[in-house]
Amino acid sequence: MRPSRTIAAGQRSVSGQRSASGQRSARVGRCEAAARRGFTLVELLVVIAIIGVLVGLLLPAVQAAREAGRRSECSNNMRNLALGFQQYDASFRKLPGYVNELRNPNGAPEDGRRASWVVMLLPYIEQQALWERWSKEVPNTAGVRFIRIVGNQAI
Repeated sequence: MRPSRTIAAGQRSVSGQRSASGQRSARVGRCEAAARRGFTLVELLVVIAIIGVLVGLLLPAVQAAREAGRRSECSNNMRNLALGFQQYDASFRKLPGYVNELRNPNGAPEDGRRASWVVMLLPYIEQQALWERWSKEVPNTAGVRFIRIVGNQAI
């Protein structure tokens, strides 16, 4: 058995019970301790407000970082187009026109095969695979050429 200790009237024991004159059950003491461990509504609202303020301060920084990423991606795409034009000019000693006649490997123009400047730049802007699909899949029709590209596929 456990040795008993004498507790003065009104003092609490380790288990939350009071002495003989102010008897309280251990169950009531545990309920009080459980109630004290939780957060009050005011504390919860203060924490939510602080989190809201922090999110409000961080949101403009995140949006600025996204904008900087978009700006660098756009300038990189423009640089690639400029390099593509320079490489095309170095190969053919002219820039691609609005509509260009396609030529076969011998250099002779193919009958009715035309392409815009965008299509002519594909091999020079790291889009060789798309150029090969376009040039192979588009049939030779009577001078009219329509191609629809959806995503990465030519239809």
